[in-house]
Amino acid sequence: MAKNRKTRKQKQQMQARNAEVSPQERVEKQRVSHSKAARRQAKQEAAKRKQIRNWAIIGLIGIAALAAVIFRPQPVVIEEAIAQRPFKGAADAPVVLTEYADFHCHGCEGWHESGIIDDIIAQFGEENVRYEFSHFPQFAPPLAAAAECANDQGAFWPFHDLLFDNFPAQMADLNGYAEQSGMDVAVFEECVDSGKYDGTVREMLNYARVSGFRGTPSFQVNGENVQTDPSSIIAAIERELASSN
Repeated sequence: MAKNRKTRKQKQQMQARNAEVSPQERVEKQRVSHSKAARRQAKQEAAKRKQIRNWAIIGLIGIAALAAVIFRPQPVVIEEAIAQRPFKGAADAPVVLTEYADFHCHGCEGWHESGIIDDIIAQFGEENVRYEFSHFPQFAPPLAAAAECANDQGAFWPFHDLLFDNFPAQMADLNGYAEQSGMDVAVFEECVDSGKYDGTVREMLNYARVSGFRGTPSFQVNGENVQTDPSSIIAAIERELASSN
């Protein structure tokens, strides 16, 4: 009974205190309470967003680091491939025009068919401009590797021409092109089947990307990237020849 009387007394005291609080004060207390809760929730949400942002940044850094490893050309392989680039013109010409191309690139096939490169070389003379072909095999890496096998037998240019003349060339026809190019077909076939130049072709693809190219054909004049149009290439060659005199 004493316990019940104490409980009733406590309830009466609470009711008395609540009676002393005006409705406006109760509303204000509720508003303050809700405001504090809202601020706590906002802080929690901001902390979560910051954590997600930090993890995203860490993830992007990791992806960038991985890409740098994957796409970084191997120096020794690249140096050898550059040294062995097939070319037309004088080896000691003061200007080097480099084309980065793919044998299944419509634009590259168009440049080949139009004879633009031959016209540029004729305009300046082979003693002044050396034209080099560099693989940028975004679409047909196996054809690039096969062309390197043709280069082993000194038959790159006739094989190159046949690939573009029969655009889009197919792997099943390569032995026939090798025979037309004057190669030992058995040696060529063994080179292709062994994958001798598969690694080199991958590195050349990476090298073209690291050089800043995104499409084919792309061009450099004395190692400097130029716009893919004849007038830009000619202007760059003229500048290089003027500075070499």
